Amino acid sequence: MTAGTGGVATQVAQVRQRPDERLAIDVGLEGAVGTTAWRASDAGGAAFRVARSGCFRVAVLLPPTATVKDVRALRVRAYTRPPRRGEARLPPGTGSARLDRVNRLFGLGPDGRPAPSVFGWSLGRELAPDGAPLELPVPQASRRP
Repeated sequence: MTAGTGGVATQVAQVRQRPDERLAIDVGLEGAVGTTAWRASDAGGAAFRVARSGCFRVAVLLPPTATVKDVRALRVRAYTRPPRRGEARLPPGTGSARLDRVNRLFGLGPDGRPAPSVFGWSLGRELAPDGAPLELPVPQASRRP
């Protein structure tokens, strides 16, 4: 993600997952009347999902006219990992993951450096692989210029 590309990054801390899960984080923008248009960190591909525990960052490319101030929500999805070469597919829902905290939601400033965070979350939540995603609303007050 480079300055001027309309991207947003999320720094996630303390994710605990077993080796059989993968995570993706989406950002929600205002869509058609009353809807949310989701932009995915994994671009819909299993190869681009986060496959580790601990702290990590993900980036999501936004439409050219959107900025981090346009983000209405974050959505965290957990998936059962794809089979390794020669391995049978794991049953859907295998494993577990826990999201403890989202440290920051930020875009890049005109200088290409991280801008101030507009969102953080630290309530912790279990995530079921291949289950319902965790949706975190980004308060409107934090999105104001």
